[in-house]
Amino acid sequence: MRNIDNEVLYIIPALFVRTGKTVKYIPFDQILYLKAEGSYTTVVFCNQTKEHLSSLTLGQIEQKMKCPFIPRVHRSYMVNLKQVTGLVGNAIKVGKEIIPIGRSYRYVLESFIII
Repeated sequence: MRNIDNEVLYIIPALFVRTGKTVKYIPFDQILYLKAEGSYTTVVFCNQTKEHLSSLTLGQIEQKMKCPFIPRVHRSYMVNLKQVTGLVGNAIKVGKEIIPIGRSYRYVLESFIII
């Protein structure tokens, strides 16, 4: 919580996603990566045993999240940098997955990773 010009802002490190008539709470630290699936987005969890399909686009989720450690690294992917286990050429390894790094997003990774 922080106070800015008498306005109190609560910062909740989580994504809230509508599933039917309910809203699902997904803490940022449980997200492994997000993948664009046309007009939908798949949220893959760290345990990789479950996924969640959101009706929001990846761009809409990116705007709502504003999470510095889950940046967009490709036009189709956002990755939790706390879960990155390695770099493989122009891709990053996250869990068991190899995710490509887009040329226009490479600068984002360079600001977080020291090579």
